[in-house]
Amino acid sequence: MDLETRKKELFYISEQAWSIIKTGFGNVQSSEQKSKGDFVTDVDLRAEKKILDYLSEKFPNDSLITEESDNKSGNSDFTWIVDPLDGTNNFLRGIPLCGVQIALLKDGKPVFGLLANLIDDVVYFAERGKGAFITDFKFNKQIPIKVSNRPLNESMVIISSNIAQDISNTQKSIIDSVFPSAASCRVFGVAVHEFPYIARGNIEAVVSNHPKAMDITAGSLLIEEAGGKVTTYDGLAWFPEMKTIVASNGLIHDELLTLIEKGLKNLKP
Repeated sequence: MDLETRKKELFYISEQAWSIIKTGFGNVQSSEQKSKGDFVTDVDLRAEKKILDYLSEKFPNDSLITEESDNKSGNSDFTWIVDPLDGTNNFLRGIPLCGVQIALLKDGKPVFGLLANLIDDVVYFAERGKGAFITDFKFNKQIPIKVSNRPLNESMVIISSNIAQDISNTQKSIIDSVFPSAASCRVFGVAVHEFPYIARGNIEAVVSNHPKAMDITAGSLLIEEAGGKVTTYDGLAWFPEMKTIVASNGLIHDELLTLIEKGLKNLKP
C-alpha cells in the first residue's frame, strides 16, 4: 500500500483516538503512576489499543513504536510512532492541554506528522516536502502555516516540563542562560501544544532534555515543514532517538544553541 493510503488511514484512526480522548475527558475510570509524575489512565490504554489494532490490521508488516505497549518490528519500510494521549497528567487533572500524536516514518525518516489536541478544534498535519497545515480529520480544507520571524529578544521560549526532576540542573542552567536574551520563558508541559504553536508562529522555540520519540516526531516534522529548524543541543540534525532537542523558528536557532552551550558550561562538575 502506498503513502496516500497510509495518509487516509492516519486521519481516520487519529479521529477515532481523538474521540476516545474527548469522551474520556473528565471521566477517567482508572489511573496508575508508572513513575514519579508519570501516569497512565484507562483512556490512554483504550486510545492506544484502538490505534494499534487498526494499524496492525491495515498494515501488518509495518513497525510500531508506542507509549504504553510493547513495540512491534515489521519487515516493511514503514514505522508508525504513536502517542495516544500526550499530556496525561493534564488530562488526569481536568486540564485540556492534551491530545493525540501519530507520525509515520519511511526508511527512518518522517513523512507524515499529525497532532490533534482538545483545545484547538483543528488538526495539525505535515507531509515531508509538501508543507505544514491546519486542517480537519476529513482533510477537507488545508490552511498552510508558517513559523514566526521574531528575533530572540521578542521570542517566547518553552522549557521542558521535566525541570522538577532535573537532578543535574541542566534545564535550570539553560534557563539562566537563555532567559535574559528572550522576551519570556514558559513551561507548557505538553508537546502536542508546544510544537504546533511554533509551527503556526505563536511561540518561537522549545528546549527540552530527554525527549521521547513519541513526543517529538510528529511535531518536529510539522515545524520543519513550516519553515523552522529542529536539532539536538549540539546542533545535530533531527532523529527519533535524540536525547536533547531545540525546535525553533529557525531565525533564532543559532543564538539559542550558543546560549545553551554557555549554560551547559556553567554547570558545576
